[in-house]
Amino acid sequence: MMPTEYISEACREYLQPLILGEDYPPYKDGLPQYVELKNVGVEKKLASTYELK
Repeated sequence: MMPTEYISEACREYLQPLILGEDYPPYKDGLPQYVELKNVGVEKKLASTYELK
């Protein structure tokens, strides 16, 4: 809930760029195309002498 005094034209102008429009995913054959992760490991870069405190 938002206090009614926050709801004003100034508030709407501030929030408008944040709520304007939607970014739909690209579609292929009627289905959305989402990113598929490869889940490939990477080489370890942290020194083995590092200790958590």
